[in-house]
Amino acid sequence: MRILVISYHHNDENSVGSLRTRSMERLLPEHGFEVYILTSGVHKEQAKFFEKTFSIKRYKYSGEWKIIEYVNRMWSYFSQIVSCYNKQSYWVSTAICHLEEILKISKPDVVFCTYPPVGALKLGLEISDRYSLPLVADFRDAFLEEPLEPG
Repeated sequence: MRILVISYHHNDENSVGSLRTRSMERLLPEHGFEVYILTSGVHKEQAKFFEKTFSIKRYKYSGEWKIIEYVNRMWSYFSQIVSCYNKQSYWVSTAICHLEEILKISKPDVVFCTYPPVGALKLGLEISDRYSLPLVADFRDAFLEEPLEPG
């Protein structure tokens, strides 16, 4: 069975949010599962594919454009708080643009996504709806009762 794991924080070794998916990536193959990871990364390319990992660029701008990206992120965050604006993150919209390629390579039987961030859930729902794939969602801690972010 092939599993596509969507975890925004997977590449961040210092993130507690990556512990579960890193364990899945390491241990599930021992039990007959083929694990592919869709995550975020800090790199120049929009999408970077290596081995069984698909890394989508986190932010649109870098270098001298960082201040613009910071302002865009703050605007998006505060707008979501007051619920007047529900813009998809750059990471989600870029991942959606590369879905055909990701799914052609990974050929998943099931999609597994983790929260936070909510973008990973939105992406998992999009893939599940668009390609009729079963979706397993992992909510860490008590985020079901008190969400970490709006949306």
